[in-house]
Amino acid sequence: MSTAVVCMVNSTLVQDPHNENVKEPKCAAAHNESTPEFAIQGSFDWSPSEQSWLLSARFYGNCLTVAVSGAAADWLGPDRVLTGGLLLSSALTVLTPALAHASYYALVGSRVVIGAADSFHVPAINSLVQRWYPAAGEKAVAVSIYSMGFQFAGGFASLFASLICGSTFLGGWPTIFYIFGGTCCAFAVAWAVFGSDEPAKNRWVNEAERSWLERSSIKIKSKARLLLRRIGWLTLTPFIAQIGGKAVSGPLIEYCVRKERISMTNATKLAQTISSVGCSVLLALLAFVPSCSNPQIACPFLIVYGLLFTGSTNGAYTAMFLISPKNMGTISTLTAIAKIAGSLACSAVVNAITAIDVPYKWALVFAVTSIVLCGACIHFLIFGAAEEQQW
Repeated sequence: MSTAVVCMVNSTLVQDPHNENVKEPKCAAAHNESTPEFAIQGSFDWSPSEQSWLLSARFYGNCLTVAVSGAAADWLGPDRVLTGGLLLSSALTVLTPALAHASYYALVGSRVVIGAADSFHVPAINSLVQRWYPAAGEKAVAVSIYSMGFQFAGGFASLFASLICGSTFLGGWPTIFYIFGGTCCAFAVAWAVFGSDEPAKNRWVNEAERSWLERSSIKIKSKARLLLRRIGWLTLTPFIAQIGGKAVSGPLIEYCVRKERISMTNATKLAQTISSVGCSVLLALLAFVPSCSNPQIACPFLIVYGLLFTGSTNGAYTAMFLISPKNMGTISTLTAIAKIAGSLACSAVVNAITAIDVPYKWALVFAVTSIVLCGACIHFLIFGAAEEQQW
C-alpha cells in the first residue's frame, strides 16, 4: 500500500504544505512535483493527512486483535487461524480498487480489517514452527527460512509495485492488489489442502516421517516508475541481503550448538550483539555519507545492513521460541504488542523530529534509532535466555 498510494494519488492536485524547501540545486528537481517527469496522474485527490490515515489504518487494526491472536492460535489451532486470516486479507486486498473508488472511508475500514486479520498470522506461524520442528537448532533454521518470506514480501513487493504503477494493464495500480490478493488467496487454499496443525494430523505425511517427527519431539522434550523503479530497487537491496544472511546464519548456529561449541543462549546473544551494534554503525554511515550527488553509495551500506540485521532473527527472535514452548501463542502476542507499540512510537518520534526546524533531521532520526538498538541489545544480554524456563 505504501508504494501503491503514490500511484493512486494525483500529485498535481495534492501538495504537502509541510514539505521543506530544497536548497541544494542538484536535488531541487526531485522535489518539483509539477515537472512532467515526476508528476503522477493518479485517480484520487487525498490530502497528505488522509494518506497518512490510510497507511496507518492497518496498524490500528493490529491493535484490535493482537491481544487475542496468540490465544486463538493455541485454542483453535494455528491451521484454522492462519487459513481464515489469509482468506480474509486476500479477499479485501482484491476488493481494494473497488472500495477505493466507492468510498475513502470504506477503503480505510478495509485496511483496519486487514490489519486485524494480519495480527493472527505470525502467532499462527510461530505455533506451527513450534509443533513441527522439535529441536532447538532446527527451530533456528526454520525461523531463518520462514522469516525470509518477510524479506521477499517487503523487498519484491515494493519493486514489483513500483514497476506496475507506470503500466496500463488492468488500469495500472489496481493490478497490484489483484496480483497480491490473488496470490495470497491461492496460498491460503493450498495451505488448507496441504497444511495441518501438527504432523500427526497431516494426511500427506507418511508413517515413517510422522514417527520420526514424533520421536524427535519426545527426545527434545526430554532434554528440554524511473523514480519509482530506483526506489523499488533501493528498497529491495537490504531485503535480498537478509535472505542471503539468513541462509547462512541459521544453519551455522544450528551446527555450532549441535557440536556443543556454544550454548544456545550464548549463540543468540552473540547474534543479537552483532546485529544491533553493526546496524547502529551502518545507520550512522547512512545518515552522513550518501547525498543527492552520490546516492548510489548507499547501496553497499544497505547490503551490509541487511546482512547484519539477520542477527536479530537468530538472536532475540529465536530465543522467543525456546523459553516456553507451551506458551508460544501468548509469547507471540506479547511480542506483537511490543512490535506495534514500537512502530507507533517510531512514527511519533520521526514526525516530531522532522517537524522541528533543525539541520540534519534524518541524521538525528538515525542516531535515535541507533541508541534504541544498542539499549535493546544490552537489555537482552543481561536478561535474555534461550533455554526453557520453569514458568
